[in-house]
Amino acid sequence: MRHRRHPVDEHWVEAAPAKQLRDGDPGDARADDEHAQSVVALRGELNGERGAGEHDPPLDQVVQSRLLRLDQLVQYARRMAQLTGPHRDALIEATVAEFAAQGYEGASLNRIVRAAGISKSSFYHAAGSKAELFDAVVTSLIADVRARWTPPPPEQFAGADFWPLVEHVLAELTALAAADRALEMLGRIFYLPAGSTADGRSALLEAGHGWVREALRVGVASGAVRDDVPVDALAAAAFGLLRGLDEWALTEAPPATRTALAASAPAALLRAMLEPAAA
Repeated sequence: MRHRRHPVDEHWVEAAPAKQLRDGDPGDARADDEHAQSVVALRGELNGERGAGEHDPPLDQVVQSRLLRLDQLVQYARRMAQLTGPHRDALIEATVAEFAAQGYEGASLNRIVRAAGISKSSFYHAAGSKAELFDAVVTSLIADVRARWTPPPPEQFAGADFWPLVEHVLAELTALAAADRALEMLGRIFYLPAGSTADGRSALLEAGHGWVREALRVGVASGAVRDDVPVDALAAAAFGLLRGLDEWALTEAPPATRTALAASAPAALLRAMLEPAAA
């Protein structure tokens, strides 16, 4: 099996076991080199992402956290992949229905197993606990959505293309939300209160926030976005606005209002917040 040199792409799972990447495998003389290269690559990327804030955690701690998260994702992907076709779909459907109806604390693994129509041995091979199941299903749904849609690179938001591309991205997401079953199911459980440990939602929110920040940085540099407020503050405000609208639409808005809101409000509110003041 070919070993991965850069453990940052969480969706690449045909790799050496994550424990081997993290600790090295004494059965393969290449593992230590691969692990060292992986850690160096990840440290370099994180150094580029991070500022010099005094409250930032130590870089080694962040590296280990990312690699441990990679370990979880690889294991979830492999376990869920063994529940193929109808079994996988039935487990995801049953999990989403149970968590959406009962909440995180009230969800019952026994009810999920019965509703999915799978054996307990198959279930516990895919997930060993409620937290693992929730994370595995969220991660699987996110991967399904990303297989159908990925955001454009931030550098494409340059110059006069910024606002037309913003509107195009929002329109694509609105259309996807109306037609994509995986995104619809993800929306039903995405804003449930978290359990005691972080899950796949945290990684998605972190990645989304970073993407918004970099797109805004390009917009500021090209004059499409105001420059009188720090980019980090603009990103926090813009991402908070989009997340707040999304949560409201999914959990509180009537269907008719939800459709109209998704079609027009996000772009209008972002423009009002981010466009430079008229001279």
